[in-house]
Amino acid sequence: MKGILYMKTKLTELNGIGMTYERKLSFAGIDSIEQLIHKCSDEQKLQKVSKVSGIPINIVNRWATSAELLSIDRVTPNMVTLFHEAGITNITQLSRANPRRLAKKMFFINELEGFLPKSPMIKDVRDMVLHAQAIAQNRIN
Repeated sequence: MKGILYMKTKLTELNGIGMTYERKLSFAGIDSIEQLIHKCSDEQKLQKVSKVSGIPINIVNRWATSAELLSIDRVTPNMVTLFHEAGITNITQLSRANPRRLAKKMFFINELEGFLPKSPMIKDVRDMVLHAQAIAQNRIN
C-alpha cells in the first residue's frame, strides 16, 4: 500500500536533495523515491549507495527514511519536514506515536513555521499512524 503522492514525488522535493545530490544519486542508480527506498533498505545497500554516490551514509539514510514516510497516504514532502520537526523521522517512530499528541505538536509547529497551509486534523494523523503500523507490521511478517 503506497501513498498517492509517493510515485509522483521527485527526489529534489525531499529536504536536502538539490540537483547536485540528485546527479550523485543517479550514479548509484537512484532516480526515484521508490529506488531510493529500495536501494537503501539495509545497511549493506546503504553503504554501497554512499560509496558509489560519494554522499555520506548518514545523509543518504536520512533521505531514505524521509522517502519512506512518503509511502504513507496523504504525506507530502512538506508533511515529512513537519514530521521531522515534531521528532518523527521514520516509519517506526510514526507507528509508535500517540496520534492526539502528535497532531497537537504538529499544529503548534505548523502555526509557527507554516510548512503546510492547514495543519492535519487528529483523524488524519491517526490514519497516518495506522498506515505506518501496517507497514511496520509487514516488515515483521
